[in-house]
Formats: sequence, C-alpha cells, structure tokens
Amino acid sequence: MIRILLSPFHRIKIAHIFASNILFISALFFTQDTTAIYIQMIVGILIIFHDIDDKYIKKSLERTINKLQEQEQNLEKKIEEELQKNEEYQKKLFEQQRMAQMGEMISMIAHQWRQPLGAISATSIDLSMKLELEVFDIDNLDGRKEASAYFKKSLKQIDTLVQSLTTTIDDFKNFYKPNKTKELLSVNKALEIASSILSANLNSNRVKVKFEYLSSDELFIHTNELMQVFLSILQNALDNFIAKKIQNPTIKIKTFDTQGAIFVEICDNGGGIDEDVINKIFDPYFSTKDEKNGTGLGLYMSKIIIEEHHDGKIWVENTEGSVCFMIELKREDK
Repeated sequence: MIRILLSPFHRIKIAHIFASNILFISALFFTQDTTAIYIQMIVGILIIFHDIDDKYIKKSLERTINKLQEQEQNLEKKIEEELQKNEEYQKKLFEQQRMAQMGEMISMIAHQWRQPLGAISATSIDLSMKLELEVFDIDNLDGRKEASAYFKKSLKQIDTLVQSLTTTIDDFKNFYKPNKTKELLSVNKALEIASSILSANLNSNRVKVKFEYLSSDELFIHTNELMQVFLSILQNALDNFIAKKIQNPTIKIKTFDTQGAIFVEICDNGGGIDEDVINKIFDPYFSTKDEKNGTGLGLYMSKIIIEEHHDGKIWVENTEGSVCFMIELKREDK
C-alpha cells in the first residue's frame, strides 16, 4: 500500500538523484573549477540528507498507517461488541415484556374461564337437584324420555362450555409458541385472534369493537409477534377506558391497501394522548399507567416488532378526542 502511494514521488526522486550524481561525478573528473566542485559537493550532500529525510518520512508514514489500521481493527471490534450488547439488551427487554404479558394473560384466562365454569357448575347443580327431587318420573316411558332429553341437552351444553375452555387455552398456548419463521396470513386473521383473546374483558367493560376490513391480502408475518402488537394496543385502550370511565367506549379497527403496503388503523374514543407525552410513548420503560399496572415496554416492543422484524412503520395520532395507532406493513413477494 505504501509503495503504491509513494511510487510516483519516488520515480521523480530517483531520476533527480541519478541526474545529480552524474553531474557531481562529472564535475569531479572533468572540471578543474574548484568552485564548481564545491558546489557539486554541497549539492550531493544536500541530496544525501534529503534522501535520509525521505526515508524518515517513509518510516513515519508506515508507522502512521499501521497505527490507523490497528485503530480501525479496534473500532470494528468495539462496534461488534456494542451491537452484541444491544442485541442482548433487546432480548432482556423482550423477556421482561413477555413475563409481564404472561401475568396479564393468566388474568385474561381466569376472566375468560369464569363465565363458562360458572355455567358448568350451574348446569351440574341443576342436574343434581332434579335427581334429588325426583323431578322426572323414571318409572314410566315418557318420564324416562323426558329425563333423557333433558340430560342430553344439559350435557351438550357442558360439552360446548368445555370446548370453549379448551379453545381459550389453545389460543394462549399458540400465542406463546416460538414463531421464528414468517407465515403467509391475512392481517385480519391476526386482528381477530387478538380481539378474541381480549373479548371477555372487552365485553365485561361494555367496549364495542367495530371492524372494517377493506384489505383481504395475505402477508408473510410473524403471527404471534403481530398479535402481541395488536394485544398491546387493545389492552392499552381498555385500560384507558377504565381509568377515565369513558361512556360508550368504542374501538374501531380498519385495514386497507395502498400500493406496496397494507395499513392497519386502530382508533379508540378514550380522549386521546396528552401532547406532552405522545412523542415518548414508544420509548422503553415509559408508561402513562401507574407502576403497578404498567411496565412501559408494550409499545416499545411493538415498535421493534413492526419496524425491525417486519420492515414496517408504526406511529400514533390524536384526532378529535380519539387516538389512532397506524401500522404500515410492506408487501413481500410470495
């Protein structure tokens, strides 16, 4: 590298030294003029010192280049270390968020199970009471038929309720299943699954959810991660409704297509987000909830999932007493 950088200079220098030395030698052998000889000697000495200085510059450049190369290697190593630290930091944040969500999920399961378990219990007690009170006359054929029909109907209700409990468990189990590869799925389907997981809490708080699906295209997505984003936004809206005691709480979910992308719009009439903090809601550990009910990681992780894992965009806007989360998901070649 040094030879290439200095080669033009050295060509000129070598030519100059060669010519000067020829003149100097010629002056020594063919010139009787003492002054000329002295002048040539001085020129020769200057050339020698200049050549020595040139060697010093060359060595200095070599040392400088070696030092720069060493600094470059150190810098690359530091960058690699910092990237690894950042990756580990994000993994820890993901784990913290998952643990927080797991607690919320257990609460949701309990809430979802409360009604069907109560119904199963009520049906079981009803059957027991009818047997105890001998409501059905099993001594005659009509009584036995009536008892059989009633018990079959009640057992069918219990079976339906058990299936509901099983479906709830499957939904939550699939949500926490590792989802390393993308799968081709409609965004509408992921939205429906997320809203169904929260349905019991939404219904018990009289929250209306309105869907407007203007897009039916499928995308390659990390389904569980995208569901996590939708759940986080919906749960925040629900918590806000409860905290502010909003009358007629409503969430509007809309999907629509643009050239090269699918948009998801989730709006609620919860009064919007304070303009002083709206630009901070995607920051890690920032939360408008109290410390007991919020970790400040949900929306931060949502931003990472959308922007880094799906190469999309997510942002939030206040619109006339409502807040809207906008998500842009780019299409990929199928």
